Amino acid sequence: MLPEALQAEYADIPLQIQFGFWLGLPLKPPTTFLPNNRFSDAEAPVVQDWITTEVGLGRAFGPFTDKEMATAGPWRSAPLSVIHTPATAEKPEKNRIVEDLSHPRFQRQRPLSSQSLLALEHPSVNSLVSNNTFFCRWFTVSAQIERTLPRHQAGICALLVLRD
Repeated sequence: MLPEALQAEYADIPLQIQFGFWLGLPLKPPTTFLPNNRFSDAEAPVVQDWITTEVGLGRAFGPFTDKEMATAGPWRSAPLSVIHTPATAEKPEKNRIVEDLSHPRFQRQRPLSSQSLLALEHPSVNSLVSNNTFFCRWFTVSAQIERTLPRHQAGICALLVLRD
């Protein structure tokens, strides 16, 4: 049981676990946005296998017809692509499905480009999520190790990484 002081702050967590967490997005977009996917016909079976697996595991729902989707009102999608990693001596080949939640990207250097204009009309999912609410930074393991070491050791660590 949570201490009484924390109960009000975290009271919604059981409901969120059951019905889903708010991701910071507006409830519904003003219009439907369904961009083209970015995989080839040869990669389509890989995507279909992934969809079948996700639906089978209960992590996704569908597929839905256009008519069924129309009853939901406006909605958004993000393009899918397949990232192929070739086999190595240590690992078998692997295909990963990527949903580009940053599409379309606003290009500050080219604000009048077709991509930027599309982004103004249909903001990407990632652009709608506030960094202040959902803070996320990507870093390498060596950068994180260097960040945690005392200053004099961090310099030595950087030299070792550069030599490799």
